[in-house]
Amino acid sequence: MKLKLILLLAFATVNFNAQHSCDFTAHYLEFLTIEVKTFDDEAYIFLKPQKPSESFCFYPVFKDTMYINYLSKSLLDLKYVDEYFKGSQNQEVLNERFLSVLDKDTIFKKSLNELIGKTILGKPKDTITFNQLMNNAVKFFSIYLNEDGNYKGKICVGNELIIQNLHKVRHPQVEAFCFSSIFKHLLSKDKKYDFVDEWKTAVIDIASVSLGVDEDEMILRAQGALFLLMKNNENLQNMLLEEYELNKDVLPFYLSYQ
Repeated sequence: MKLKLILLLAFATVNFNAQHSCDFTAHYLEFLTIEVKTFDDEAYIFLKPQKPSESFCFYPVFKDTMYINYLSKSLLDLKYVDEYFKGSQNQEVLNERFLSVLDKDTIFKKSLNELIGKTILGKPKDTITFNQLMNNAVKFFSIYLNEDGNYKGKICVGNELIIQNLHKVRHPQVEAFCFSSIFKHLLSKDKKYDFVDEWKTAVIDIASVSLGVDEDEMILRAQGALFLLMKNNENLQNMLLEEYELNKDVLPFYLSYQ
């Protein structure tokens, strides 16, 4: 009788997941807003993720605003509608135009459906290896030459372009997890995993080595060296592993430790 009860409970859970739905398309403005701000007489579009109300079914997976922020900015292309948005400063008009763009979008919407489907709705998750995780994470640490010919480093912001150019097959959900985790610890006062200072040291060490005379080649060599150093950085590895364990129930992938 006990075995029968367990089987019935398992079946009920699967059946619930199969029938349950969680539609976010009618509630975009609950977790993603748009603003137009002017700097030096030039208007700029800003996407601003925000935590939705806990009453919404998608709250558990959309409450990480940095995760949603990354998906929106890396997958939702608003460049072609810049003038469309800049034509009005009225928030109601902006919202209406923003929703019309979101309604036509397929890539960003697909990523959100995947996130909900493989978490809340119980669809099969992808499996990501630890090597794949680190291969994505290191791309958020970049090094470049400034106008004076000196090496400078950058974390997270703008580095999604590096990922787009260096990965034949992208994993946006893994990228978003790495971005959110790194950014969270970048802003945290808790220095349990001090990979930021170690990244700074790595940039200084790389800058001390002669990497050639051609600037493009110098940057490629420096970036490759930085990727390798950060991939083997134990603090970065341990931070990502801890974040995965804390958030694995709301992530659309399993992490294989092999």
